[in-house]
Amino acid sequence: MWDYIISNPLLVGTIGSLLASAITWLIGRLSHLRAIPVPPWCFAFFVAALIIWGCFEYQKTNMELVTVYKKNFGVERVILDGKEFVDCVFERSEMVFQGQKPFSLIRTTGRGAVFKFEGSASLTLVVLQKIYEEPSMRYYVEDAIRQITTPPPSTPDTAPSVPQRR
Repeated sequence: MWDYIISNPLLVGTIGSLLASAITWLIGRLSHLRAIPVPPWCFAFFVAALIIWGCFEYQKTNMELVTVYKKNFGVERVILDGKEFVDCVFERSEMVFQGQKPFSLIRTTGRGAVFKFEGSASLTLVVLQKIYEEPSMRYYVEDAIRQITTPPPSTPDTAPSVPQRR
């Protein structure tokens, strides 16, 4: 249970905030200093901001991909989010991307498979369609597609080694 608590930043932030509040309250009760009134909405705003920040931090740190190795998928629905498919075959499968986490396809083949976009991924496609509907904005969508389909230029670090002639 301790491992679960430590590995969940949202829970750690919430417990830490409550602990800090309790210590502050205790010091205020034991101290003879004059209390400074804080409106309840300030406290609520601070707690909400911590929770929202914790959610975003949790999403950033939880991007590890689960490896699926040499699996043959038949006529089935396969959620791609958060997985790395290596040497897999998709035979008439419905490959679903929800846009929650990245995914990876390495040496993977598809025969009659279809991609389906849901959730955030679907919303992204709708936004691109709306942009493309406006003739004066089409360039931006076409440019994005061009960036996706154009291989990056070779750099000295990634360029294939060519034997030198002597």
